[in-house]
Amino acid sequence: MSTSAVRLLVISGLRFLRRAKGSSLSVYFGLTLGIVSITGVHLLGERVTASLQQLTPAHLAGITHVLTREDLNVRDYVALRDAWRRGAMPGVSALVPMREGQSREGINVVGTDWVAALDLGQNSDISPSLRFEPSPTPVALVSGGVRPRGGELLLNGVRVQVVSRSPATDTGGMPMAAVDIGTAMAILGGDPSHLDGVLVRFEDGWSFWRAALESAMPGISAGLPASAPDPGGSWRVHALASEAPMRGLASAVLFNLGALGSLALLVALLLMFQSAVIWLRRQRAVHGALTGIGVTDRELATGFVLLLVLLGIPAVASGLWTGRWLCEQLLGVMAGASFAATTVALTTAVVVKAILAGLAVCVLGGGLAWWWEHRAGHLPRALGLTFGVAALGLIAGSLLTSASGLLGIFAGIFAAALLAAFSVLPLLRRLKSAIARVRGPLWWRLGLREVVWYPDDLAVACAALSLSLAVSIGVGVMVDSFRQEFTALLDQRLSADVFVTMVAGDGSEQLAVDISALPGISAVHVSGEIPIRVDGLPVQLAFGAMPAMQAARYGLTRALGDNEILLSEGLARRLGLAIGATMTLGARQVTVAGVFPGYGEPAPRIVATTALARGLAVGRLRFDRLSFRNAGSGAVERMLRARDDVRVQRAADIRRTAMVTFESTFATTDALTWLALFVAAVALFNALAGFRLNQQATGKLLETLGWGWRWSLGASAVRASLLGLIAVLIALPLGYWLAWVLCSEVNPRAFGWSIGFLPAWRPVLVPLALAGVAVLLAGVTGSFVRAGQGQRMGGS
Repeated sequence: MSTSAVRLLVISGLRFLRRAKGSSLSVYFGLTLGIVSITGVHLLGERVTASLQQLTPAHLAGITHVLTREDLNVRDYVALRDAWRRGAMPGVSALVPMREGQSREGINVVGTDWVAALDLGQNSDISPSLRFEPSPTPVALVSGGVRPRGGELLLNGVRVQVVSRSPATDTGGMPMAAVDIGTAMAILGGDPSHLDGVLVRFEDGWSFWRAALESAMPGISAGLPASAPDPGGSWRVHALASEAPMRGLASAVLFNLGALGSLALLVALLLMFQSAVIWLRRQRAVHGALTGIGVTDRELATGFVLLLVLLGIPAVASGLWTGRWLCEQLLGVMAGASFAATTVALTTAVVVKAILAGLAVCVLGGGLAWWWEHRAGHLPRALGLTFGVAALGLIAGSLLTSASGLLGIFAGIFAAALLAAFSVLPLLRRLKSAIARVRGPLWWRLGLREVVWYPDDLAVACAALSLSLAVSIGVGVMVDSFRQEFTALLDQRLSADVFVTMVAGDGSEQLAVDISALPGISAVHVSGEIPIRVDGLPVQLAFGAMPAMQAARYGLTRALGDNEILLSEGLARRLGLAIGATMTLGARQVTVAGVFPGYGEPAPRIVATTALARGLAVGRLRFDRLSFRNAGSGAVERMLRARDDVRVQRAADIRRTAMVTFESTFATTDALTWLALFVAAVALFNALAGFRLNQQATGKLLETLGWGWRWSLGASAVRASLLGLIAVLIALPLGYWLAWVLCSEVNPRAFGWSIGFLPAWRPVLVPLALAGVAVLLAGVTGSFVRAGQGQRMGGS
């Protein structure tokens, strides 16, 4: 392309944008909001990922997998290490033996071979602190609220020096001390050759690309197929998420938010395509004149797309700045005080991502619009049928095959959304004969008929509105279903009035004896938790007396037997167990008496009686929790709150905090769906405004016949209302189907628990009301649009 041709095309395009101010601004704001959505979610993901990495226990730094087997001992580890050194485990770059258990003081002790851990080159908590200087006292890294005295801890009679402290780790807040494996064996006792696992760092040929994708889209790793080392034999392999479950949970949340955040960008692409089609029609005469002086079609197409890119540059810049602000607000809502007054910096990854996304929207939208306007005739019907069959196959495969994971199920959702969106155009064409028979005033008939007379002009905007509305409905119904189940769960679990946790560890049994005789106190229950491993997975075993009243908190209608257990739903799915199944726990055969939801729990749980727990624990059980009903004056609670060795919570306070956390968690999804809905409203305004510009001749004729602005306003309102009604008719079934998929498929695959689908109507009202307001505003404002001076409209 010559320099003069480029200059001519740019000048022509900029003059057009100056004349079409309203349309240009709407495209600018639509693309800006799309960039805001992906930027805000990306920055949020970076901050959450960085926070979780800081909370990762020191012994898991640089680890990707954990290997376990029955009766694991040092000989097994040595044989595995010898096989690794011979090259039998390609991709494995480090092996670290691990021994774990709980001390009498209630502190989880984790011992690893720190010499082997240094091979990882990532354990910053270990290597700088120790330097392997000779010391008569073993050293430890502590976290989770451990309170050393004078810089030392006494663990089962072994004195250790604390050299590093962190406030908490990804262990559910449990107190933990990381020590050398020899020190751990001295503290925990028992068979000195026993091991609990082998920590592994594994990298295959796809590791670099997975890391690059995770950097570009935080949380994407939750949806990617995972690879694992193959140690052979009877070894079991578990991903890092089994040892640090909060990281896996956060990745799944970020994956879902990333998919939802891309919705506004998809709607912005539809807006760009639709606006580009309108602009091409409005520049038909100009393009014809340029062709007459020798500018080729290829040069015209390149210049047109370049014009859209020039418009996208400031949109990307403003989207980045606003997305950073959105991330700061979302962090404040989701994390509260822990991210209070936080300042988020734009990283290179998010800037590059925003630029590429904005460039893709401009190039794809403009390129597709050019092709659409210059195509020869209608698309072959077989192409639409092929797309429909392929989309239905993808949807069925994603639902029927759980191995497709999160990526597969979201691919199915995307296919369903596109299938519903592309159904708008044939639906409008099929309505033509039915609407032709409608009777009434001229403005009423014309407003209805113009929708089906010119489906190519309005179908994209209607599809964008139906898509964003369906997602808003689906997420709203899912959240409402979750809210109802979560509320019922709180009612079930918070059957007592007061809950007490022993800060120092043990002692709830004696406290229960002390307060049981006080007036107004009843239903006193003591309990505790110990960490165990089941099939190589770390599990929290909760124990206590389990009469019918306590078992009812977990959904069991009778007392729990001494050879029975209750499993959290995620653990039951992982182990492939259902109610009535039997399993080996320790050396005992136990029956699964029930499965309970474990919403948001940091680790899988088993609930058992004290008698069963005594047979599994090494040493004396620690009872550190207490609950009771209080019908007295509150003096007991005041007495407990005055003590510094207990933490007291009322059931009402726990409920209130839980519901506030619940609502703040889903505030992000609301913000993202509303952004997409707003972009769809902008797309509808653009479609109606462009349609009005293309019908200037009809409007002037009717004005000459005596029909004034009231006629124009009424016809535009009818036109917009019909589009809104069609969008709602498509969005309602798609939205409820999406809610069912989110409840029944996405949540189990992402978090390990399912949500009962409750198709309520209340969560639909707000999206419908917002869409109704958007439709009316777009219709009213679009009716007043006039062509700029000297502009000529092309036909539709």
